[in-house]
Amino acid sequence: MKILKLTALFLLSILIVSTSGCVTVTGEMNPEKSSYESESKATPDNKLFQNVRINQVEGFVGTSAFALAGKTSPNLTNETARTAVENTLKTANLFNDKGSYLLDIKVVEDGSRGYWAVGDPGYRTTEINYKLVSDSQTLYDKDIETEGRSDGMFAYYLIEREAAEQAMRRNLKELVDDLLAID
Repeated sequence: MKILKLTALFLLSILIVSTSGCVTVTGEMNPEKSSYESESKATPDNKLFQNVRINQVEGFVGTSAFALAGKTSPNLTNETARTAVENTLKTANLFNDKGSYLLDIKVVEDGSRGYWAVGDPGYRTTEINYKLVSDSQTLYDKDIETEGRSDGMFAYYLIEREAAEQAMRRNLKELVDDLLAID
């Protein structure tokens, strides 16, 4: 019985030592800071005026403070990405949850660096595919790649979060500009 307890204590000690440092300071991207406040607005004569709803959102992996999970870089989840896009479309007079134009959103590359990354944490690229469909007709299908920068100096993942939020805002700006240009 004593050997069993010593073995269990030894294994527990190895587990504690091997996972120390696996939790890091990070933070999920804020959907409010990731949204774009559009100055351009759809007008009632635009067919997309309050007529776009979000259909599928996929590929946004979220963030984990546990380094071994491999998702320590700041990322939106599918739900928070939906919120950021919805907020953006509302500011441009495009969103309506009963709209007849369906917008699918899929991450092509989130640009996350992960726990073992080296280099500039203040730089982040994001590539997202947006597809707008109505009655089986594709009106818009484009991969938008944007970059974000942060001039912060401390807290690696918090700097990366600022850069990721800026990249997302720029991505959404380009989406809105493109949608408003559709005839």
